[in-house]
Amino acid sequence: RTDVSLYCAADDRSADELVSNRGQREDTVAVTGIPVRAQFTLEYDLAAAREHFDLPHVKRLILALAGSTLPGPYSQFKDALAVSLPALASIPDTAVVVVTGRDDEFAEDLKSRSAAFGVGNVHTLGFVEHMAPLMAVADVALAIPGGVVCAECAAMGLPVVLMGPATGHERINADVLVEAGAALFARDPRTIAEYTRKAISSTSRLKRMSEAATTISRPFAATDVAERVLTLVGVPFGEPE
Repeated sequence: RTDVSLYCAADDRSADELVSNRGQREDTVAVTGIPVRAQFTLEYDLAAAREHFDLPHVKRLILALAGSTLPGPYSQFKDALAVSLPALASIPDTAVVVVTGRDDEFAEDLKSRSAAFGVGNVHTLGFVEHMAPLMAVADVALAIPGGVVCAECAAMGLPVVLMGPATGHERINADVLVEAGAALFARDPRTIAEYTRKAISSTSRLKRMSEAATTISRPFAATDVAERVLTLVGVPFGEPE
């Protein structure tokens, strides 16, 4: 549409798409990032966070974000995690933390697999309201490249191994993080474990990925969007209507 006064784009690539291929005027497009909750702008006591989630204090943490109940790629991601669980759990000096959300069946399946494989370093968490402190204690995340989760990982400076196949906006999300050096992109269960091991086994690599994520993050996107919208309608930002 060409009658829109303001487009708030997630990143430069999305903004370029709107202007170059969708016919939007450049002055109506602003790169704000994707809004995330205020908890992703705070610092956390890492020892207290591990204690809160009942996680080991001496191991590196692999955080798998698999709480969505959506079908398609999200279901495939859960299947890939289940298949790659033994390889992930075999990475030395690590614990695997899987957020299963409200999918109790998936959580029970992971527990059964862990018992069958004889691994004791896999932890499942149900629905997590305050995800930021959990991300703060993680060394690397595993996720589908959805817009919000990518923005949250970037805001926390959390390296991420993304799982495909990704199309449309998810492909753009993955490309932005991978090209910045903040993520690795795995196409199948075998490469999930391989890339996770590659990332978490190198302190210097994790540091570079974390710094890259922080560089491209826009943790105050919500404030930016609100300010632009209020300015557009003539309401001074930060003042009552």
